[in-house]
Amino acid sequence: DEVKDDPVFVPRGYLHASPEDQATCAHLDAVMTRASRIRNGRCDFYEPFGGTHSWRVLDADGNVLPTRGATYHVAVWLQEHTSGKLGIAMGNWRENFWTAFDLADPDCTRDLDDFSEKYTSDAAAAKAFPVEA
Repeated sequence: DEVKDDPVFVPRGYLHASPEDQATCAHLDAVMTRASRIRNGRCDFYEPFGGTHSWRVLDADGNVLPTRGATYHVAVWLQEHTSGKLGIAMGNWRENFWTAFDLADPDCTRDLDDFSEKYTSDAAAAKAFPVEA
């Protein structure tokens, strides 16, 4: 409630908290549920285009976002004091992997070829994703 009462949050903020129990996919809406199943005791989302698995701990299909030209801010914290990764997908579920388009050249020099950590050793991952306290 402290977050929701903050004047910066009101009147247009959204507060979403994932359920503590991730052993089912009941917290997902219809689109995500169709591509998710229980795997290793957790709700797992399989993305067939990239062949990746990931835990989807929060689904917010009900939001009316984005508004063209608007600025959005995201604040995220984990429920436990631990490190973690976050992926955010915004859009309207319309995916098109075939139409050619210009990609922006990133200025990031970090090697992200194994972002899903399927092949990287712990030492290589620590170099690519350093933890800062």
